[in-house]
Amino acid sequence: MKRYGIPQYQRQALPEAKASVYEALVGSPIPIYAGLQGICGPAPVYIALVDTAGEEDFIELVRSALLAALEALPPGALFGLITFSNKLGLHDLRSPTPAVRYIPIFESQPLLVPLAELMPLPALLTPVGAFKESITAALEALEPEQSIDRTRADASTAQPSGSANGTAPAVANGTAPPAAPGTQAPMHRGLAHGNAMRGFGAALLGVLDYLRGLQQPPFTSGPEGLGKAAVGAGAQAMADMLPPAQSPVHLLTFLSGLPDLGPGRLINPRKRRTAASLATQVVRMPENMQGSNGSVDAGSAAAQLRNLELQAESWQEDVSPQTRQFYEQASVAAASLGVCVDMFAISAGAVGLPVMEPVCNASGGAIYLYTSVDESALPQDVYRRLSGQHASAGLLRVRTSAGFKPVRVYGRLFADQQFDNLHHIISCDTSDTFAMDFEFTSKEGFLQEGVVTPTVQVAFQYTAVVPVSPTGGENGESAGGARESKGAHMQLQRRIRVATMRLAPSSDALEVLRNASTDAVVAVLMHKIMKAARAQGAAAARQLLRDWLVILATNYHRTTMPTASPQQLLSAQVDLNFVEAPPLQRLPRLVYALLRSPLLAPPAPGQHPDLTAFIEHLWACLPPQELITAVYPVLSSYSDPDTLALPRHSLSQAALLSSPAPIFLLDAYILVMVFYTARCPPTIPFPPPQSSALRKAIGAIRADRKISPMLRFAREGTEEAELFSALLLDEAEGHAPPGQSQGGGESAMFGLVQFLEHIRTEVGTQLRGETALAERK
Repeated sequence: MKRYGIPQYQRQALPEAKASVYEALVGSPIPIYAGLQGICGPAPVYIALVDTAGEEDFIELVRSALLAALEALPPGALFGLITFSNKLGLHDLRSPTPAVRYIPIFESQPLLVPLAELMPLPALLTPVGAFKESITAALEALEPEQSIDRTRADASTAQPSGSANGTAPAVANGTAPPAAPGTQAPMHRGLAHGNAMRGFGAALLGVLDYLRGLQQPPFTSGPEGLGKAAVGAGAQAMADMLPPAQSPVHLLTFLSGLPDLGPGRLINPRKRRTAASLATQVVRMPENMQGSNGSVDAGSAAAQLRNLELQAESWQEDVSPQTRQFYEQASVAAASLGVCVDMFAISAGAVGLPVMEPVCNASGGAIYLYTSVDESALPQDVYRRLSGQHASAGLLRVRTSAGFKPVRVYGRLFADQQFDNLHHIISCDTSDTFAMDFEFTSKEGFLQEGVVTPTVQVAFQYTAVVPVSPTGGENGESAGGARESKGAHMQLQRRIRVATMRLAPSSDALEVLRNASTDAVVAVLMHKIMKAARAQGAAAARQLLRDWLVILATNYHRTTMPTASPQQLLSAQVDLNFVEAPPLQRLPRLVYALLRSPLLAPPAPGQHPDLTAFIEHLWACLPPQELITAVYPVLSSYSDPDTLALPRHSLSQAALLSSPAPIFLLDAYILVMVFYTARCPPTIPFPPPQSSALRKAIGAIRADRKISPMLRFAREGTEEAELFSALLLDEAEGHAPPGQSQGGGESAMFGLVQFLEHIRTEVGTQLRGETALAERK
């Protein structure tokens, strides 16, 4: 802080204060070399933790995604593959033939031995460039656990007694050739065959403990390796700290269902065993038992099995406080190690995201939810996730001029325990967004004596992996430390970016409203409402959101009529179109859409059990402009697949009926729908041709997204059209007005028109209450 303990005129001359955005290196870049002999330097680390208890189509999808990941990763990256079911497997990716070392996962305890004793971490992590072929072969050999068990059973019956190795592949018979130096003999599972269980918690805990090895050489470079020659002007003085450079770590987890084994299990294992036993009874029913008695027995077992499957939908009832605490502690462990955990869930049923989400949230990871394999864009999303720019080990510090201060920060970050207004960001990408609340330090606000132009300065210090051109410069240009990096594939850089924003204060409330950003207001509202929903429940959050809009509308009504008497205010029409403040005209509609969103609305029939947790995580990091699309979808119309008719419609049946266009495109951020109305001429092809303007618009939407949206085509009158109708948010639906219980009658049919009338009524009630209070005084 000594740097800023100087007179104001001198502070204004500092480079980070003169420029609105200023960026510089902190210390010298650390070169990362890759070759057949290995990798030298803190190379980025990517580990895939794959659920092999899934079905074959799930494994095939994950296999495709990991092959896409190989194309996204730089040659100097380190890649590791770990699988789990009722055992955990470490894959030797250097071996010319697939080889795995296993350790069992038990129901009530963590792994028997540390994974480092099964395979040293440097043996697991494999240079992508040098061993791409063997990594590809290992991925191609991935199989679901049931298939592996069947292969082993067949191989064991075909082998002579006492045979240690058969003709089956190494993955199938459990033996691994000694490919990597220092590895031990494989550990056999020794468990009964049958439906595989999912020991995700034990696997996650074991992997995080395994990754502690990254805090030691050769995966780190201490401060002595960070020279001062390339320090940007003043950047060293601005740095909050200069930690040892460590390999950035990305853990990609792939799940096909609820964890049901070992620490962190989310459903009662007794229910799981009973269901498996019933399924076995049905499958093994002898033919001579078929008939009246046999049919009754089989039918009874199947009915019990169906009942247990239905009970699985209420799996959260089985989750103990200890299990929730387990994942909270795992999130702390991941954050302390600097491990970014991504979760890719592919399942038509529950996976457990509401309980496991803290692991991704605390570590700066992302959550992806796919309700089916067929509609999943997993390979595209994995490629986009890994090929984009990322920052790790981030430090965010917010400073303000006199008169106000930051009090709350929202997003995937956490406060430092020692320094005020300093926050840690384990990992983030270019689209991650954070929000802040500020408060005045005195009643006078910016009018108090000595307050100059209000200024906010945000300093972000982070680590980035930057590719190096063959000449040694960063991205083909001369960069600091290029001499030391000649011949390197990448550099690990510590950078600092400083953004300085000078604000124009106003004492006129209407002028403030006229210059407000609706997108930013909705983003902050969303964070506040999510926090309220977690603490007080969705019903209380809905009430708070409605009250906020009522108070805003009341104050705006009063501001636009500064000389009106209380009676005149009561008799005047409440303007919810915000005619005097055009930027806020969309706000009531967006608040209404938030109330209808999965964050706050009761679950719709057939809604995925994990949808709310997924939406909450996704929306929390979206830029405001993208969040608005997610909250209130964009509806456009086309005269034909090549002609745009209107770029924006309201989400109502009236918009569909009043438009002469027969084709509509609905962008709901995670879903894109093309809807053909009944008046669409039969000569127009369905679905639209790949070369059409409509298809190009869809391609542009999908290319810009953080997550690839699902694509659906529907004709009016079909079953798919019901989903399109459900997304017309302006239409009345069966949710009661905010603050009222749900039930029959008119209150159960509540659309945008009814909502706006409800807010006007509440504004009148607020004004009458204030008038009565003033009269009593």
